[in-house]
Amino acid sequence: MTEETVQLDIPLLLPEIQDARDACVRRLQAELQTRKGILHSHVEIDKEPPQLCIHFDPDHISLTAVHRLARRAGANFTERYRHEQIPFSGLDVADAATGLAADLEALP
Repeated sequence: MTEETVQLDIPLLLPEIQDARDACVRRLQAELQTRKGILHSHVEIDKEPPQLCIHFDPDHISLTAVHRLARRAGANFTERYRHEQIPFSGLDVADAATGLAADLEALP
């Protein structure tokens, strides 16, 4: 088995994502790894911009197909999940963020 790698800028795949540690990046990785020929993927968080590194078997999937799958999956996540930024003030202790996250997750 041969293995090739392609690195794609996360902001191009998921333009609304501000943080490469966002759950949608993990969802994108998981989605791509279910595809025949994709061996695994991981995030290169220390690069600017952060990149999704996709390892694939060129005997089973072409580079063009990998690009197409990644762009399509990113577009699907962008349509499916909203990423709102809400400014908050007064969160002066670390525990406040945990409580706030729980309250927000409980909203419909």
